[in-house]
Amino acid sequence: MAIFSRTLAAIVGGYWLANVMGILLSLLLGGTQANNVLTAMLMSFSMYAAVVIWVFSAKTAKQACMGILIPCIVGSLVVFVMVDGAL
Repeated sequence: MAIFSRTLAAIVGGYWLANVMGILLSLLLGGTQANNVLTAMLMSFSMYAAVVIWVFSAKTAKQACMGILIPCIVGSLVVFVMVDGAL
């Protein structure tokens, strides 16, 4: 069960976190919109890989899930506030 929950956290949570951080990064970068989106998307691929590695190196599955869930929720709320109801 621990491997299943870690795999689910890596796939779903990693995708969610990488997308939220990509959106935030594209909103916060200076420059043209096209360059911001391209840079944010490239960074989100490396972030997704880092999240997957981190999930399987965490001590417990609960720590891995909470370590992804909390930044996802906080990041989603920040995006929601910055974009006036984008989510």
